[in-house]
Amino acid sequence: MSNTINVKFQEHFKLYVLFQDNIIFEGELQRREIDYYYDPERLFISKSIRYFILEKKTIMRLI
Repeated sequence: MSNTINVKFQEHFKLYVLFQDNIIFEGELQRREIDYYYDPERLFISKSIRYFILEKKTIMRLI
């Protein structure tokens, strides 16, 4: 699974991850084969990255 814009156009859940934690977070998303999308425009505006994930249930698989 990967970073795909299609996630943003479906019903999704937004999650903000601190910039310092994004490598670990993205690694877990990829390891668990979860489709996601992050907003590259906000990448350097704030100290966090906005991720779009398809369902809230998907987040529970990460915990």
